[in-house]
Amino acid sequence: MSAGCAGLLLVAFGVFFRPDAVVHAISLTDPATFALGLGSAFVALVCWSEAVFLLLRTAGVPITRAHSFTAYNTGLFARRILPLGNATGTPLLAYAISRIDGVRYDRTLGVVAVADLCNHLVTILLSGVAIAIMVVLGETVPSLDTIVVGVLAGAVALLVVVTILFVRRGLLTRAVLGIARRADRSLGERIPPLRRWTAPGRIEDGLREFYATVDHVGRDRHALVGAFALSAVARVCFALPLYISLHALGAQVPFAVALFAVLAGGVAVFVPLPGGVGSVELALTGLLLVLTGLNAPLVVAAVLLYRVCSYWFLLAVSGLTSTLYGPSVRTLSAGARTRAREVRE
Repeated sequence: MSAGCAGLLLVAFGVFFRPDAVVHAISLTDPATFALGLGSAFVALVCWSEAVFLLLRTAGVPITRAHSFTAYNTGLFARRILPLGNATGTPLLAYAISRIDGVRYDRTLGVVAVADLCNHLVTILLSGVAIAIMVVLGETVPSLDTIVVGVLAGAVALLVVVTILFVRRGLLTRAVLGIARRADRSLGERIPPLRRWTAPGRIEDGLREFYATVDHVGRDRHALVGAFALSAVARVCFALPLYISLHALGAQVPFAVALFAVLAGGVAVFVPLPGGVGSVELALTGLLLVLTGLNAPLVVAAVLLYRVCSYWFLLAVSGLTSTLYGPSVRTLSAGARTRAREVRE
């Protein structure tokens, strides 16, 4: 159903923006320039995988770089084809790593949570940098006040999440255990098999292991700086295909504009559609039309080329890696839902 909705959204998107003009614009694309976008997207994938690998090794997880790359691609593939994959990306990736190397799920979850935190911090920071560069370059930024407020709101939201998850962990632990006890009393007696998921002792052990891993990784500043730097390079490389696609179509747009559009439009991936298909295209097109003033067919063509690099190409890479070396996505999805509630002994 979600795939059907995504398909209908793409069809409506294409019809509304004059498909004949879009196809004509795409036909004028310089193949050599477009190929650079594919390479840049792959570099982003490798950098994100390396950031997770660095933190895994810091946490003492005995995993090879090849296995880490396989696990990352397996989790990425699941995130991009499942309707709620991006919303549940952290447990999916953590479970993929635990499946491939037999590591405790709560340990890998702690590592992936730190990696995701680095990635979100990079997103907020680069968004601010992109806005500053656009202002310095004299670019006309419509609704600049609204954009700045949005970035600040994102920073505040991230601060709140970090405070709840890591700073006020005692409060969070008590709340989770309280919910687990009530669930164990109300559901455990009626459905005994559920007690393997709701047993407060298991959940408490899992939380203790999770925070022990987070603390262990957090004490290694060199690893954190390395993961942050790799995430920053990945974010820049992930935005480059849009910049390259625009230039391949003959549009001279500053990189800061493309970077901000990708960072801001990335929020659309959390729409419950596989990989945000349809919603991301609409968000990016709207942002670029407002920020650049280019004609709609050219912008749509650039966005479609960008999505070929950043979504479809990486989907093929991660899917091939997962198929050859990783667990099946069906197994991964079911296991991640189970492991998100159950602590492995």
